[in-house]
Amino acid sequence: MVLDGRPMKIDAVVLWCIIDGRIKEAWDIPAIHTAKVIRS
Repeated sequence: MVLDGRPMKIDAVVLWCIIDGRIKEAWDIPAIHTAKVIRS
């Protein structure tokens, strides 16, 4: 992710809702306070 021109790393959990063997919905939920600026 890029915020204000700075690359950042954010940990997240992805949840999938599968009904009848097909993906119906997906959610990505960021973990609290995990954003870190990546320095190169």
